[in-house]
Amino acid sequence: MSPAPRAVVFGSGHSALTLATGLLDDGWRVDVFTRHSTPEILGNPAGLTQLTLPSVHATELALGLGLWQHTAPPAHQVRMRMTPPEGEAFAFTAPLPGPAVAVDHRLKSAYWLQHVTNRGGRVHGRTCTSGEPDTRSWRRHA
Repeated sequence: MSPAPRAVVFGSGHSALTLATGLLDDGWRVDVFTRHSTPEILGNPAGLTQLTLPSVHATELALGLGLWQHTAPPAHQVRMRMTPPEGEAFAFTAPLPGPAVAVDHRLKSAYWLQHVTNRGGRVHGRTCTSGEPDTRSWRRHA
């Protein structure tokens, strides 16, 4: 029996962690390289809240990623205000076609990285250069 295929994912953004989760679900061995460790992510000051729109939210739930539901308030509409360099500000409000969630991105990243680890993926909290990672060292850990 051949070993499971292996993948390296660089970054801990939404796309990178969706890919890592999907690969783990398909039986791949996954290593995620992220600039900051989970404690560093959680220790950073709060940034912008990330609105996860209904279609993306449904995909997250289908992947078993309802990890931040208990910390994320539901969103049912979007309100936007724009101010041009010259002229008056204008705003609009529109309903969303389904439930969305508003998540502190720090919590989302931290929970998701822990989820990857719990599913057997390895998370490396450091940056890499184009010559890294040295896959020869993986054979020792396979």
